[in-house]
Amino acid sequence: MKFTSIILISLFAYTPLYGEITGNIDYGKKLAEEAPSPLILQILLYKYLDSPKQLLRNGCQGCHELKTFEGNSKEEILDRILKSWHASGYIEEDLNDLTEYLFKETNKS
Repeated sequence: MKFTSIILISLFAYTPLYGEITGNIDYGKKLAEEAPSPLILQILLYKYLDSPKQLLRNGCQGCHELKTFEGNSKEEILDRILKSWHASGYIEEDLNDLTEYLFKETNKS
């Protein structure tokens, strides 16, 4: 019992309740530019693209425009990524890097 209590207390002490989302902007940009954007998927989902000009682009912009995230907080951006299939294949650190990049790019003043 004593050992279990120590483990639980130590886990609670090291687990942030609402941790700030931080990431490497340069690596986030690399992820956004190099993310797979298969042509067949773009053709099948053509009517759902943000803009027809996006067809044949690589990375996230193959299907999305950055303005999609304008005005969103980092938490909102990460939440949108996590709720979609886009998060599959990425580790938490990569998602934080991508979120940081998208936030900085869309909220430039």
